[in-house]
Amino acid sequence: MQALYAFSGSFIIVEGNSYSIEKLTENEFIFQEVSPSKPDNELIRYHYVSTPESSGNYFYRQFIKPFIRITAKGDTAYAFNEYIYPKFKYESNGYSVELDHFDDVYETSYNYIEKNFVYPPQKKSNFAVSFSVNKSGELKNVAIKESSDSSYNEALLRAVYKTERHWLPAVYANKKVETIFNYVFKYDNSEDANVDFDMEVYLNKKSRANHFFEKKEYVKAIKLYTECILMQDEDIEPLFKRAESYFALKINKNACLDWSYLAKKGQKKAEKLFMDNCMK
Repeated sequence: MQALYAFSGSFIIVEGNSYSIEKLTENEFIFQEVSPSKPDNELIRYHYVSTPESSGNYFYRQFIKPFIRITAKGDTAYAFNEYIYPKFKYESNGYSVELDHFDDVYETSYNYIEKNFVYPPQKKSNFAVSFSVNKSGELKNVAIKESSDSSYNEALLRAVYKTERHWLPAVYANKKVETIFNYVFKYDNSEDANVDFDMEVYLNKKSRANHFFEKKEYVKAIKLYTECILMQDEDIEPLFKRAESYFALKINKNACLDWSYLAKKGQKKAEKLFMDNCMK
């Protein structure tokens, strides 16, 4: 009888479909769809575990319990995370849109606050703000946690309050729950900085790309690294990691293009990678 699957390096091929292997041990198997033609939020990730626990108990212990927070009133709340998060509503071309994917909620809500926080772009400062979205979708407990320029604290608080009525509460185990956010806003005073270049957005994209890279979710990482590179290509890390991601997915042609570009910029490591992997 012909096998229904086959292993190829860090991939498993099932009935002609490719999946990248994130983890494979005697007790755990994690793999994800590989499909550049599919949107990130449609890629399916599979997680199989050999454990005496029920799947619900295992998931709770591994992915939910670390985010539990107890409020001052003794109620249970959850730190904003990719498993428990509220929806965010906004207007687009005259229509109300509800964002229900973690990355979209994070990026849109963060950018919405930053857009309404008027701060001199060339002045170096650092702000951290926390707030909660309760079970009714109301904004609560808005507070400045860190500020290098207190004269702008009120402006940041007003920007956060502008998200009022944009939230729909998070739901966990079929119940509405409270979520706690912590956002950091950084500003650079570099005289030659391009005022159209948003450093915080860039760093957030890069951080999320690195997160997917470490989890071996290379398709998602490539998308975000590409967005970083389009914003500015002086930072070589996204180029190196995008090339490594392409190489892990066996898309060698694209990896070689990135290594070639980096080699032309004088990167000896890229030159060696290009010679070793692209000149054979």
